[in-house]
Amino acid sequence: MKKKIGAAICSIFAALATVTTIHADEILSKEEIINDIWEERWFGIGDDGTEFPEASYNHHLLEEWVETNYDNNNDYDWSDIGRLKYQYSDYYSDKTGEWTFADEEGQWYITDEEGVVYHFFMFQGEWNMIDSNGDVVDTFKPFNTLEDNSGQVVASEDDSSSESHRVVAVNKEAAHQRASEWAANKNNNDELIVTACTSEAEDREKEKTDIYVGGAIAVFWLIVFVYVFSRKGEISI
Repeated sequence: MKKKIGAAICSIFAALATVTTIHADEILSKEEIINDIWEERWFGIGDDGTEFPEASYNHHLLEEWVETNYDNNNDYDWSDIGRLKYQYSDYYSDKTGEWTFADEEGQWYITDEEGVVYHFFMFQGEWNMIDSNGDVVDTFKPFNTLEDNSGQVVASEDDSSSESHRVVAVNKEAAHQRASEWAANKNNNDELIVTACTSEAEDREKEKTDIYVGGAIAVFWLIVFVYVFSRKGEISI
């Protein structure tokens, strides 16, 4: 009888261990997180990442955010893509909320909250973000948003001409549109994401609550089980 009781207890503890590790199996990879968030946030037209830096820079910000925070499991649930989309949207709004974006003659500019103007220059296969003093403050790889050839692209290492990041004439109007639309539509886009992510986050929280309740019930019945049989003298505690 004692062997059966011991086996039952072991089975219950094994089940509880499965409950506590179930979320570890659902953790998303960095690539999955970046791709899922990018699909919702980028609404610009397709563009060769070596010709115009806007998409490349915004993709770079997303990659940087994931890389910086991925090991932080206290503030982020890396299995909850809905919550992560909301958190990135919040981060992006805080970072760029007071920035202005402009496009003049095919060159893209950012002016930050302190009035510092940044422009972008392609050099040796990477975009260089350059401030008003001519200092390079950031570098990042070009990123394609062309439907038939999306993803990071490799630019020629010899391509250091200032013309390399100008938009060709046929795309010039679209480039102006894209730069202004990003700033104008950012708030509307964030509101949609917040609404969708809040609903999804609530569903995820309910699912987690159900799992924890199930574990608590199992522990409760284990205690009752041991107590009843100890009272009957079947086992000793």
